[in-house]
Amino acid sequence: MRYRERYCGQRHVVGCSVDYCRTEYLREHFSAALNTIKGGVDLRGCFVWTLMDNFEWARGYSKSFGLVLLYYNNDLKRIPKTSFEYYRDSIKTRRSTLHLNGN
Repeated sequence: MRYRERYCGQRHVVGCSVDYCRTEYLREHFSAALNTIKGGVDLRGCFVWTLMDNFEWARGYSKSFGLVLLYYNNDLKRIPKTSFEYYRDSIKTRRSTLHLNGN
């Protein structure tokens, strides 16, 4: 099932934006990427689209795709989403694992 088909939106809680479905999407894809590396694939990078919410030509500002929520009507206040926190923690964990293994 593609991400677009099962995207369940996000909830705004005081001081954070909860987007568990996107976090799970990232978790599944990073797991698959690690499995391909273990299988011998020379995978050197993985990118997330997009860091911050932005203007989408097809939907304007109505959809929130970024890892960081951007409030356009509130002096462009930025709030990291739960997917941002997961991505940040994944990078830290992977770096420390690579460092410990001498890679």
